[in-house]
Amino acid sequence: MSASRSGRFPFFGMFGQTALLISVALLVAQVTGFFLLVNERDRWRFLDAVQPAVEKFATAAHDIAAAPPEKRVEAAFRASRFDQPVMLFPNSEIACQHLKRQSDLEEKLKDALDRAHVRVTAIAASSVGFADSPQGNGLLRGAFPMFPPNLFGAGRSLNGPPPPPGGWNGVFGSEWNRSPMTKLPPFRPPLDENRQEIYLSARLPNGAWLNSHVFSMRPPAYFLSRLIAAEFVLFAVVLASSLFLAARLARPLARLARASERIGPNQPIHPVPIKGPRDVRAAILSFNAMASRVTDLLHEKDRMLGAIGHDLRTPLASLRIRVETIEPVVERERIIETLDEMTKMIDDILDLARLGRQSEPFALVDLSALADSVVEAFRELGHDVTFLDSPRAVLKLQSALVKRLVRNLIENAVKFGTRARVRVDRTGNVICLFVLDDGPGIPPESLVAVFEPFTRIETSRSRETGGIGLGLSIAQAIAKSQGAQLSLTNSPEGGLKVQVTWPSS
Repeated sequence: MSASRSGRFPFFGMFGQTALLISVALLVAQVTGFFLLVNERDRWRFLDAVQPAVEKFATAAHDIAAAPPEKRVEAAFRASRFDQPVMLFPNSEIACQHLKRQSDLEEKLKDALDRAHVRVTAIAASSVGFADSPQGNGLLRGAFPMFPPNLFGAGRSLNGPPPPPGGWNGVFGSEWNRSPMTKLPPFRPPLDENRQEIYLSARLPNGAWLNSHVFSMRPPAYFLSRLIAAEFVLFAVVLASSLFLAARLARPLARLARASERIGPNQPIHPVPIKGPRDVRAAILSFNAMASRVTDLLHEKDRMLGAIGHDLRTPLASLRIRVETIEPVVERERIIETLDEMTKMIDDILDLARLGRQSEPFALVDLSALADSVVEAFRELGHDVTFLDSPRAVLKLQSALVKRLVRNLIENAVKFGTRARVRVDRTGNVICLFVLDDGPGIPPESLVAVFEPFTRIETSRSRETGGIGLGLSIAQAIAKSQGAQLSLTNSPEGGLKVQVTWPSS
């Protein structure tokens, strides 16, 4: 991919592709991490809350079971905390609240009670508001209430079984009615949809249920907004630092690419500024040295070709003078023809070699007017050349070289055919010059090979008909120097169609 295309479309360059890749990678990573964090937040909060809750419950159960029956309610009161009250009830709090039991939580509770050496006859556990909570466990409007003492007297208690024959004092102890727990109002935390709770229940051997629950609050609503802000800041910082590094690499490489496109015989060499990381600086140093060597070689080539041309012209001129006296006349004319051909060959070779060192500046030229002037010159010489109606087409050209290009193509057309037609077309920003003849054309397999120097098509374009195989090579070299592309096709009506295309700028 050329540097010019990368300049017009930054997306295709190193900086654009690096920016796109890093942006997409960061976005995917952060979005994935964000959703994992949000989805797993409650799960991890649940796991973090379970172990302390069951350990505290097991410790409280051990202390209550070890206390005398009349002191158990008081022991439960002492073991209670604001975030984890412990209560003795005739029934399981989970059954009273109609919660679905949670087997993995019950396993953890059983293990904790076994480690505390607390003997129980039944276990129940559940949770509300966590990611792992059973489906259907809706948020409750308060924790399990402290039942007033009269609910444990005669009759049936709320959400509980009927009292035993000896009354609840036989289960909870004679101190039940004097316990400070009975003086407390029912424990009901305020209703909050962000509340999360863990419920633990265990039935002691005397039939009483030890109940406890742990409640906590989800992170506040602005947690997500702060998390999004943190992700955005991370994205911006990493992306900015990555793009800074990419730009530090891309800028010197882009300068290097532009400098490589400017290398040519008629282009001044400007060393590329040595900037960037160490490896890039080393590459720029090597490039500057290489560009200097290439320019020196091109200059040496031109000097050598000039010297060869001068040295060959002198003996050829001397031979031309000497053959003027050779007899017979037929032999003399053949030698003169050969010398003229050698002189023409030397001139063509030198012209081809020096095309890149033209000093003529580029200027805005109407290609249609230029081609028309060349056609008129051929018409004055008696050739059948026609310039067809063409629109005005202004291009930045070296007019002398383009005139030679048109003249060269018309010479080929009238040499290998009887007439030539020239026209200029403009489609959008693309300008095309066409030269058509009515000659035999070129075999399709040779349409590319004829651009090679000294290549001739023996069947129709042989040496006897003129030319040494450099005409199309020179034409192609001129077209390239003007930023155009020369192509050959055989016309369906017969003859050769030569097209020179200046692409959109």
